[in-house]
Formats: sequence, structure tokens, C-alpha cells
Amino acid sequence: MDFSRLPILTLFLLLVQHASFSLAAITTDGDAVLDSEVRIAQQADGSLTVAAPSTLDDIGNVLIASQPQLQGKFTVDGTSVTTQFSQVVIGDRGNGTLEVINGATFGGFDFRGPFLEAGREVGSSGSVLVRGNGSRLMSPENTAVIGNQGFGSLVIEESGQASFGSLSIASSEIFDDQATAFGSTIVRGSGSVLELAQDLNVGSWATGELRVENGARVASGTLDRGSIVAAIGHNQFGSPNDGLSGNGLVFVDGSGSLLTHAGTLIVGGTGTGNLSISDGGSVTAGVAVLGGDATFNQFADGRGTAILDGPGSQWSVSNLVLGHFGVGQILLSNGARLTNSNSESFSGTNSGQDTVFGSQTGSFGRLVADGPTTQWIDRSEFLTIGDSGYGELVIQNGAVVSNGTVRLGQRKLLGGLARVDGEGSRWLVNNLSIGGGLSGSATVNVANGASIGAVQFLGVSAGSELALNDGFVSGFDSTGSSVANNEGTIRGDGTFALRVNNFPGGRIRVDDQQTLVFANGLVNEQMGRIDVVGGELDVREFFVNGTDGLLTLENATLRSRDSNVSSLDRLFNNGRLIVAGGENRIHGDIQNADGATITLAGNSSTTFFDRITNDGEINVTTDSSATFIGMVFGNGIAGGGSIYLEGEIVPSFGTAVMAFAGAVSFGEISQLNIEVGQDAHDFVQIAGSASIGGDLVLSALSALESDATLEILSADSVIGTFDSVPEIGEEVGFGVLFDGITYHADSIEISLLQQSGDFNDDGNVDGSDLNQWQSGYATANQATLSDGDAQRDADVDGGDFLAWQRALQSATPPAAGQSIPEPANVVLCWLAATVMASSRRPTFS
Repeated sequence: MDFSRLPILTLFLLLVQHASFSLAAITTDGDAVLDSEVRIAQQADGSLTVAAPSTLDDIGNVLIASQPQLQGKFTVDGTSVTTQFSQVVIGDRGNGTLEVINGATFGGFDFRGPFLEAGREVGSSGSVLVRGNGSRLMSPENTAVIGNQGFGSLVIEESGQASFGSLSIASSEIFDDQATAFGSTIVRGSGSVLELAQDLNVGSWATGELRVENGARVASGTLDRGSIVAAIGHNQFGSPNDGLSGNGLVFVDGSGSLLTHAGTLIVGGTGTGNLSISDGGSVTAGVAVLGGDATFNQFADGRGTAILDGPGSQWSVSNLVLGHFGVGQILLSNGARLTNSNSESFSGTNSGQDTVFGSQTGSFGRLVADGPTTQWIDRSEFLTIGDSGYGELVIQNGAVVSNGTVRLGQRKLLGGLARVDGEGSRWLVNNLSIGGGLSGSATVNVANGASIGAVQFLGVSAGSELALNDGFVSGFDSTGSSVANNEGTIRGDGTFALRVNNFPGGRIRVDDQQTLVFANGLVNEQMGRIDVVGGELDVREFFVNGTDGLLTLENATLRSRDSNVSSLDRLFNNGRLIVAGGENRIHGDIQNADGATITLAGNSSTTFFDRITNDGEINVTTDSSATFIGMVFGNGIAGGGSIYLEGEIVPSFGTAVMAFAGAVSFGEISQLNIEVGQDAHDFVQIAGSASIGGDLVLSALSALESDATLEILSADSVIGTFDSVPEIGEEVGFGVLFDGITYHADSIEISLLQQSGDFNDDGNVDGSDLNQWQSGYATANQATLSDGDAQRDADVDGGDFLAWQRALQSATPPAAGQSIPEPANVVLCWLAATVMASSRRPTFS
């Protein structure tokens, strides 16, 4: 429109209504009308440009492109256009454009600013551009709708700025033509700013997107954080089945790009919401809810996803809910970082200020942290993974996640899963409960060099599982105060560096080619069960198999050792140890308590490498065998199987009978220890055959009343002889001398002589016996007891004097009037005997 051709009256009226513009700086083309309102492209295409030095103050409504297919454009270039109580519609039914460029200002600075719509009707399009330093689109207390039922776009770039009360992008109700609606807002470049006093809605009814790029900034909820919402893919009036739920997309990309929202951020409430933070972009929010929000709609079952990718990309929230009624997930990768501070509560969850994955029935919440330097730092009081819904946590490829107290699977069978996978992947969690709550159950997998660390307490409830595959679980510190209690299942290949209690009903399982290490000890409580099938169980510090506890091995290796080599270096078996078949190896001492059992069955072959203290029962069935390389102490072996003894065999403290129900082979390096006393002696009773070898070691516990021949072993048959026995005449203690061994077809006997200092056979050991020794001193070859031969070696020498002296020291005091040798004579005899004893010792053939 050319203002120079207007009638004088019309021009006068325009000047009265709009006194502050210069005709020279206002240009029109086609259908454009400027009076109390601005109307462009009402019947035909048209445009209006307002440039400096002209200004328009307090104009009314602006209506651009009222008819389909018409093109309308309003440009504000380097000047200001202010509005009052107005509507600005860009693309009513046609295609409209508003440009605010080169430092221009459009709108109002208070409640009088316009209500702005771009793309109002179906089939329309509206484009808004704010470009250049100082360019501003202002309506700080009213709403802007970008993409109502048509297509709408808002671009803010080159340090342009816009301010609205609230912003809705593709957020107004449509029905039959929903697919035609689309809204896009792009804030691009350092210095470009979009500020919203209250709400931000992206994709409530249709598809809407918000892009914050290359250092730009968007801030919403600056006025009242307690009541405002930012929603991506959420319609508070929608329901799961009405088909009106939209699709919201938000991208925050590039270093310095920032989206802040002071209140609740909903991603995928009733519809589909996606938040992408990449290449150093940053987002901060209050409460963040992904996947449904019952605050506004109890049927909100949408799908919400947040993707954080790249170094410096970060999202900070006060509280976090993934999957409230719907599906919510966060994907962190390549050095991105998520933090939540636990500074606000979300009343729609079961958990107050907790972080929750899978809050309500039917919901699903999932977080994946992927890649080195990728982090999630959770400062909430509790993290619940799978509350009434299902939750998952995945930490992989070197990522690190830090939590306080974690409850996994609280109210639902198989309600939670956590997977820590890959070298360097770490889950730092102070307290971890796997399953529990109201009959909930869950699974944790730690694999391929990953670890769970900083644990003070870990609990696995009935129906839940903790599985390692080259995984590691460590305690809070190195004091051993951290504890894991298992009532469910622990299995796999890896290391527990904290004390583990396997409670009643708990199962621990190690399968083929797996090695499970308990570095700080393992207690298998009453009714607990441990199965090692083809793998290796390595327990350090201490290992207790409690009363009615069950430990089974099948073609397996068991190691029980203490890295500190303390008195706890053993398996304390108070329950049952069953070997069910195959080749089995058991390392470490075993204390088999009274009432406890060790059963070797199933055509098994088992080797015990260390000491066995058997106060209970060891049973080797007739189809099985056992080899003992270490000491066997205490009771014998029942069951009729084949026994191979390669270490020490000690019946018990004192004298005892050690019974074997099967065949026994004493190996070349074995050592049978037999103790004899005044009234009893050790005896080995073998029901099967006995193959004899190794060493026989005799020990006298007291003096004998007389010489004796003792049966020390009986068997169905005796084959072979001991490789080493005491020498004839060798003292075995308390003056008892070995006098030979006899091998019978079914038994072995030893002969013993009792040394005596009573050379005159008067029943007393006294000075008269010393005189008799002196008389017989140096008698060789044919000496007898009366000559002073206490050692029964046919010689009288210093050794016999020492035997007399020992007998004298242990004898009762002499009766009154009994002769006692002079001390001087005794000393002289002692010295002489010592010299002679050192110069001549007898030998035996």
C-alpha cells in the first residue's frame, strides 16, 4: 500500500491514531492495511515494513494471511513497534511471516504485550524471525503459540532475544487434521536468548521441537517455580486412548548452549517426549519426570527419553522420576554427566524425595550410562529401581554411577535390573538392596571387569539374584566391616571383597570355568546352600559352613585359605559337605565338627591337599575315592570307598581308634603316627585291604608298666611294609624303646620295651641302682638289666646312666632310713658318664 495515494481524510485519521511514524520509513506491497490494527494479506498477498527512524506505538491486533494460500509479511527493521492488549496472528489461514531484525523491538514490556500465534488454522503457516544484536520480541506476561493447528516457527539468532509469559510449540487442540500441525522454535548462537516467565510446552497435541544451539540460552519458569511446568510431549487434558497426545522434541547442542527450567520438567507425559543434550550443551531443571505425570493426569502413560552425549554435556535436576505411569529413560554417553541434588520432592511417587525408576503399575524406567568419563551422580536419599513398575540401570564401557541407598525391585516380581558391564565401569553405592520390599525381586549383573564399590551393606532377597561374570564387589573400606547378606542367589565368576553371609534359603553357585572368590570371608548359615559345579570356589579370611548348611562340589575346586595366615585359615564345617561326582580338589584346612558330615559319592575322585581335623564323619561311598595329601586327624573314614593317604595320619589327641570302612593305601610320603600309653594305644582299623608304605612314627605318652607287644593296625589283608620305622632300641618317649615290628597277613604289631633304672629289681630307683650301674659300666654285647643296661642295647654306658637319672627324678621320695648316694659321687659319675657317652655310641643292625 502506498500511503502517498491515500485520501487526505484517511491519512489524517491514520496520523491521529499513530502519531509517531514517518511515512518515508513505512513501505507496503500488495494487500496491507495499517489503521488501529495491522492487517496483511487479507484478500491478496501483501507485506509491510517499518524501518528506522519510524516507530509504531500502541497498535492493536496484527493479522497476517487470513485466507488459505495467501502470503503475508510484516518486517520491523531497526526500530520499535509496541502493542497494547492485542493479538498477533502470523499465518491465520495462509502463510504469514514476522521479522524483527537489526536491533528492532516488537511487542510490549508488561501485561499489555500481545498474545502471539504462528500457524493458527489447519493448513496455515506462520514464521517468526528475531535476528541481530538488540532485536527483541517482547510479551513477558502473555502466551506465544508456535504451531497451533498449522505450521509455526520461531527463530532467534545472532544475539536476538524474545520474552514471553509462556510458550507453546505445537500445543493447541486439533482433531481430524492433527498430522498437519507442527511447531518449531530455534534459538541459535551466543547471545541469543529466549526467556519465559512461566510454562514451556513442546508438542502437547502434535509434533513440536525446540532447538537451543551454538551457545544460545533458553530460560523458563523464571517467575514462579512452584506452579510452572515445562512439558515435552505432554497434554494435561489428554488420555491414553483419545489419540490427542503429541510429540515433543528438544535439542540443546553445543558448548555454552543452556536450557534452564525452575519448576517441574515433564518429558513424555501423555505423548512422546525427547530431550537431546549434545556436544557440551547443558540443561538444569527442578523435578524431572520422564514417562507420565499423574500430577495433572492419572492416565499419563507417555514415553519420555533424554539423550546426553559428548564431553561437557550435562543435565542437573533436583529430583528425578523415570517411568511414572509410562515409559521413561535416560541415555548417557561419551563423557556426558547427569546430577540430581535431592532438593525437591515429587509428590506423585511412592517415595517423596527419592529417585524412582518405574514408579506406578505398568510403568518402566531405565537409565543407561555408557563410555569412559560418563557419569551419573545421584544425591537423593534413596534410588528405587522398580517400585510398583519395572526399572533398569545399565552402566557400561567405563561409565561411573554414584548412588547412596538403592532399592532394586520393591513391589513386583522381577521388578528391577541393574547391569554393570565392561572394564572400568563402576557402580559406587553405599547400600544396595536387591529385591525385598513387598515381595519384589530383582537381578544385578556385574561383568567383564566391571565393579560395584564403596558398599557398606548389600542384601540379596529371596527370589533375587546377584550374578558376576568377571565382576568385582568391594566394601566401603579395607577394615572388613562391609557385609553382604544373601537370601536369594549369588553366582558366577568374580570377587567379593566384603564379608558374605549366606542366610537360610540363600544359594551360591559357581558353574563350569568360573572362579568365585570371597576375599573377606564366607559364612553359610543354617539351611544355606553353596553349589560348585565344574568351577572353583576360593574363600579367604574364614569359611564357615553352619549347622544344616549344605556345600556341594561336582568336578570342582574348593580353596579355603587366609591371606593373613591366621588361625582362621580353614573351612569350619558344622553342616554337610557333599561331593557329587567328577574330579574334585579341596585346598585348605578343614575342621569337620562333631555332628558334621563330609560325603564323597557319585563315582567321584577327591583330593584333599591340606589338614583334615575330623571330629565328625567323613563318608566315601564304595564307588568313590579320596586322596589325603595333608594331615588326617581324628576319626577315620566311613563308607567303603578307596582311601589314599599321602600325608600324616593321626588318630587323635591321646590314644584312639581310627576306623576305615574301605581299602586304604599308605603312600610313599605318608606318615602314620601311633601314640601309646600305659593303658591304651592308637589303633587303625581297616575293613578292606591295607597297602602299607611311608613312615611309622611312634610316640609314648607315658611309661609302660612292662614290655609290651601291641597291635597297631588290622585289615582284611595287609600288603607291603613301612618304608621307615624307628630303629631297634630307639626311645620313643618316657623310657619306652622300640623293639621291632611284625607284619601279619591281616595285622601289624610292634614290640616295645620299657627302660628301667631299677637295676637290682627291688622296686625302687635309688643310689643302690647307681652303684650297680657303676659296677657294670663298660660291659659290652652281653650286658643285662642287672649289669646296668637300662636301654636294653646289651651295653652299659652313659645312656644307661641318663635313663637311671630320669627314673630317679620321676620316682617317689625314698622311705626313712633308705640309703641315698652322696651328691659328690653322683656328680662325678655324671661327668664321667657324659664324657663316655660322647665318645662311644652303640650301633644296631
